Parts: sequence; structure tokens; C-alpha cells
Amino acid sequence: MKPISRIKTASIAVLVALVATTATAQQSPEPASAAEQQTTRVVGVVRDEGNAITLPGVPVEVLATGDVTYTDVDGRYVFDLPPGTHQLKVFLDGYQERVVSVTTTGERTITANVGLSMQSFSETVTVTADSIDVATSSAESQMLIRRQAQVISDNIGAVEMRSNGDGDAAAAMQRVTGLSLVDDFVYVRGLGERYSNTTLNGALMPTTEPDRKVVPLDLFPSGLIDSVQVVKSYSPDRSAEFAGGLVEIEPLKLPSGPTADVSYSVGFNSQTTGKNVLGAVGGPNFFGFDSGRSLPAGIPDKRVIRGGRFTPDVGVLRSELERLG
Repeated sequence: MKPISRIKTASIAVLVALVATTATAQQSPEPASAAEQQTTRVVGVVRDEGNAITLPGVPVEVLATGDVTYTDVDGRYVFDLPPGTHQLKVFLDGYQERVVSVTTTGERTITANVGLSMQSFSETVTVTADSIDVATSSAESQMLIRRQAQVISDNIGAVEMRSNGDGDAAAAMQRVTGLSLVDDFVYVRGLGERYSNTTLNGALMPTTEPDRKVVPLDLFPSGLIDSVQVVKSYSPDRSAEFAGGLVEIEPLKLPSGPTADVSYSVGFNSQTTGKNVLGAVGGPNFFGFDSGRSLPAGIPDKRVIRGGRFTPDVGVLRSELERLG
């Protein structure tokens, strides 16, 4: 009986081994090919080429599969790609789009850094502002300057100076409100000369008076002035040596071509205009030229003086002098 028992035990062991092998074969999948098991990790950094700084949040896309990843805070991105040639598209608003070709040949890691350059923008800008096509010395231009001024100011142009008959800047400043003219020196009312200054074409002018700071404006004839601006409150874009009284004299601008300036004036004398006065013998002198006038008969050619008490023969008598008069 012992040999039969041994045979049964060996048969059971063989049967169990066959069942275990069959179960293992059914549970284990088929082995994958070498191409499917091996992938390459592609890593890189996206930078700004102009500033050499990393760019976070930049989308990186694999064109063949459409997979997209974004760079981290350090500008890094990572892809696991199978062997072959792949196109990576990197794009960001404000930068030129970049396509990079990467070939994976079985290496474990490939580095593909990408640099982006900023796009060049081209646009047309239209600036609209109030303007007036007149000479800067005209009253219209000076009014526009006053309206657009950022501080309290006043001004007067050369055209207005000529129409008023002002011979120099001091006479013209008498017509500007808020100013006081004392001996041809201009003061902003409420401020002394300590707070005033004068500039000529933007350059600060020294005064001719050793004991004063303000400049006498009668030194500037109106024929050489384009305009005079008076700034009555402080402005940071002007000289820091004044605190509220600045006289800016703009000299006459050179014309770009031949110019002609014609002016006329009309006046009257309340004591003579429209009244009968003594006239001289001779032709009319409308233009102010002598047209052959002559002295009346009986007027001596020599100087007529009255004779004195001790020199009666030198001049004429008082009665004769009254007759000649």
C-alpha cells in the first residue's frame, strides 16, 4: 500500500502545480513592446529674450497631440513624449509665437529652452486739441493761452500793444489786471519784489538796479516783443526763484518769409479840433511839410525881444511888442 500512496501524493502535487501555472498565465497581461515602454522627458525654460527673465504661466502645446501645459513660477515646463519628432508651440500675448522642433531618440531627458521676443506694435495716434491759426502775438492767441493755463496768469500780445500805443513793456503792463506798476517796475498785487522775477525767452534776467530785485520793463520796446506773460501763482515747471510773481517776456519771432506791417492812428485835440485858430500865411500843410509859408508884413527878420530899462535901443518897446504879437 505504501507505493500506491506515494503515487497519489505525487499526482496531487503535479495537478496543483498545473492549476497554479494556468491561473498565473491567465492573470498576467501580454508584455508591452519596447517602443511603448520607453518615453523621453522633455524639460525647458521659457524666457523673455529682451530682458532675460523667465515667463510664468506660458502655455506650451504639443501640436501632434494637442496636449498643453503651462510654465511654473520659474518658467519651467515638462512633457513625457514617445520617441520621434515633435513640434512644441509656445505662445503668449504680446510676444511673437514660437514653434520648436524636438526629436526624442531614447534618451531619458532632453532640455529644450525657448526664448520669446516681444511683438512690435504699430498704431496711429490722433491728437485733438484746441488750436487757432493766428500769430502768437494776436489777442485771439493770447486769450487761448490764458484759457489753457494751469495756473493763475495774464498776458498781452504785441498786436494789442500796438493798438494801444504802448511804446514799451512797462506801459503795456499797466493794462494787465492784478499788477501794480511803480517807476516802471511791475509787482503782483499783494507781493513784494522779493517774490518776483523776470525772464527773457525763458532765461532769468538780472536787474539793473543794485538795491532791487525786479527788472525795469521800460528797457524792452514793444516793437521787439511778441508777448508778455505774467504768472501770478507758483508752478513747478518754472524757475524756483519766484513764489507768485513772474513776468515772462517773449521776444519777437523771426518771420519765415517777407512781411509787411502797416498801421495808422487818428487823434484829436480838444482845444483846437473844430475851433477857429490863427493860421499862417501860405499853402496847406496837411502832411506836415512847409509849403512856402512866410511871415506877415511888418514882422522883423531878426529876433524880437523887449528892450530893457537900461538898454532901450536893443529891443522894441512894449507897445510895439504887443502889436507884433
